Amino acid sequence: MSLTVAFWGCSKSGSDSSALQSSIDFSTPEAVRASGAFGVYEDGWVGVEGEVSLRNTAHVPLLWIEGTNVETKAGDESLRIRVLVADDTIEVLSIASPGDFRESILLSRAHSNLDTISLRLISSKSFVPSKLGTSKDDRILSFRLRKIELVPMAGSTASFPSSVTFPGKVDGDSNVQGIFSDGWMTDSATVTLYNPNGKKTLEIRGTVPGNVFKGPATLDLLWKGQLLLRQQVEENFRVHLLLPETVLKESRLKISLRPSGAFVPAMLNISNDTRRLSFQIESITLK
Repeated sequence: MSLTVAFWGCSKSGSDSSALQSSIDFSTPEAVRASGAFGVYEDGWVGVEGEVSLRNTAHVPLLWIEGTNVETKAGDESLRIRVLVADDTIEVLSIASPGDFRESILLSRAHSNLDTISLRLISSKSFVPSKLGTSKDDRILSFRLRKIELVPMAGSTASFPSSVTFPGKVDGDSNVQGIFSDGWMTDSATVTLYNPNGKKTLEIRGTVPGNVFKGPATLDLLWKGQLLLRQQVEENFRVHLLLPETVLKESRLKISLRPSGAFVPAMLNISNDTRRLSFQIESITLK
């Protein structure tokens, strides 16, 4: 016999905002029913799309989402969860590994000022357990929710810095990708900075190894795939980017850095370093 569990939640127009909470635990059927969530089964499993509303009268900007990703086959693609507020995509979470995950999202000032935040979670993949032979469950599932909560920023700002400096402890830091702890950048890098006060300028300091690059070197700065700046850089450079208004609306700023070339020191007999490197970054700062 197949397992059938109903979705829970009342209609959007009839929901009572006074009954909403700033934190929802999906570990029990009672909690799921009380949450008024749509597209979420009483055991926490989400279909292709789910909707959850949170009360945010304190105007908290930091959102945490906890859940479980299930690998349905060997080499399964990453789970991507598109998170929307008021039809605006605020983040796309990429969960590469199976197992439990905990992801943070910084809301924009416009969204964090809402008393009620209605989240839509849209999954990039789904599966039916009965078709995989893992159980008789014939529901269409994507991932399992464990908890969604709004958390005050007090004590959490260290996870969202407004600047990074090198050398620094960045190995494994989710805010810095593609830059080693000694400041050397690979073919590309991504840095996430916290910008609650709308600082308007991004400054990047670094060094171009003059004995490697023949001719002018360039550094591209991108935001959400959009080229914001392409600048020629020399041996000791300082790049200033005046952030557009569209970027200033975001509390969390994710900038991609793309150098015009890269090299392997060992292959050029410079050193025994076998890493693929480009420029050496000293600091990235919002001002």
